[in-house]
Amino acid sequence: MAPKKKKTKKRTAKKVDKKVDKKNEVKAKAQLTTINDLTNRLKAKTSVDFNVYSNASKLKEVIIYRPGIEVERIIKKPNKTFSSSKHLERIQKEHDILSAILQKSGVKVHYLNLMLASALDQIDVSLKEEFIQRFIIEAKVTSLSAFDTLFNYFRSFDSNLEMINAMIAGVKKNEVPSLIIDRFSDLVLDDSAYYIEPLNDFLLQSKYFSTIGNGVVIYKHNDPYFNRHTLFYEYLVKFHPRFNNVKVYFSRDNENCYLSSDDILLVNNDTLLISVSQNTNILGIEVFARNLYNDPDNKILRIIVCAKKNSDEFISMNQLITSLDYDKFIVNQKVIGEIIFFELLDSEQKDLDGLNKLDFRQIEITFEELIELLIKRRPKFILSGGGDEMNAISESNNSCLEVLMMKSNEVIVYDRNKITNHLLLQQGLIVHYLPSAELSRTNGGVNNLVIPLIRE
Repeated sequence: MAPKKKKTKKRTAKKVDKKVDKKNEVKAKAQLTTINDLTNRLKAKTSVDFNVYSNASKLKEVIIYRPGIEVERIIKKPNKTFSSSKHLERIQKEHDILSAILQKSGVKVHYLNLMLASALDQIDVSLKEEFIQRFIIEAKVTSLSAFDTLFNYFRSFDSNLEMINAMIAGVKKNEVPSLIIDRFSDLVLDDSAYYIEPLNDFLLQSKYFSTIGNGVVIYKHNDPYFNRHTLFYEYLVKFHPRFNNVKVYFSRDNENCYLSSDDILLVNNDTLLISVSQNTNILGIEVFARNLYNDPDNKILRIIVCAKKNSDEFISMNQLITSLDYDKFIVNQKVIGEIIFFELLDSEQKDLDGLNKLDFRQIEITFEELIELLIKRRPKFILSGGGDEMNAISESNNSCLEVLMMKSNEVIVYDRNKITNHLLLQQGLIVHYLPSAELSRTNGGVNNLVIPLIRE
């Protein structure tokens, strides 16, 4: 019996080798472009102020925002439905648990409103008044009487922190003195309960701002309501000493360019994926990529653009894949086979604006082959909802793909996604459960609640 067993084992090993060889032949036709001097460029000195190259690296410093009364206030959406009101004390308690998990793990935690208040404390009154005026204008206040009343209302606060909290909360008409209607522009006032609508989802910090590589990105959508949130980050970056001389790879000033955090995945130290979606357009990707590549200290040398084969449809990266470790990913099985890929690289050719053009080409490759080429090992894909279509839809609606990586093999998840969470445990991950009765009713996952500033 023993000799037969040995023979069988050798035969099996031989078959496996042949399969691997055959697969390598297939992949050889779809190789990524070789980047010259890649090793030396990746060994270059890393910024100590901002450093986020991989979602799997250890989290060191973050920005969060503790939700306030804005989450209780409802607004009418463009489709005539109303936003849902959240239970304030409960959502704050859940958010405090997130902060405690981070701090217990040694992560330095900043609060956005405190940071911005500190920045405004250090600038001239004229710049603060400019900030107030821009905030009111971007809230689409066109009545001159309402504008004057709101301007004086925000200036009346004893501290910048109180003013910022009031801006985020929105302004009801009964919170300010009644207007004297004596201007023609006052005729545009409607019957809304608000002069300025609340920023309900302001706690979803990384939707509006993030660190990528050694620089920062201020996101922009084709949506004035979304863009109202990002004004806070523009002033934070301009005037807070923490952001002195930081490189801005994308800002709200880019005309007709849109970029969403939901469409970006940092795969490893030199590559990121970006999906074309409703909130990320081709022009936005090009502007971001050229600014990134124009930074001599940047180590991200390859961008892979993902799009659905049917160009009339869109898919966001956060509905497609998220990283759990250097080689582990949660994926949406339903859509990973429907993607086409383009590789964007820096070019030595100059464009009219003096920046380098982009080299680009389509790559004929499957999603699994692409990830394997990037991480240089076989990826482990965990199917959202365990691969069951209905479970995947249910848990995707509760942001099961949008987990927060604390470090390699350690994540924070919403507790309600039981099937996907159980699969993470089976793969040996350390899982921190965040109570999410209220948090999961927002429009984002755990990763949206946190802006990483530094990862190891």
